[in-house]
Amino acid sequence: KDVALRTKLIQLGELKVGEVFKGVVSNTTTFGCFVNIGLQRDGLIHNSKMRGQTLAPNQAVTVRIEEIKGEKLGLRLIEITT
Repeated sequence: KDVALRTKLIQLGELKVGEVFKGVVSNTTTFGCFVNIGLQRDGLIHNSKMRGQTLAPNQAVTVRIEEIKGEKLGLRLIEITT
């Protein structure tokens, strides 16, 4: 699913663990980075789920949903896209 082609925001309740999305890194922190996949809130790729990669804001990525806990979305980096 491509964040750039969506016309409406995805609702958290529509997501399932294991789904793969394209997104854009919105922010980086000491513990990981946040990715916009078209939700009202960004998902987090924890450092342990980044496969040793270093990401930067505005970088395009492909991620898999690893965990949905309340309003929090845990992601795993699949690949860096260009």
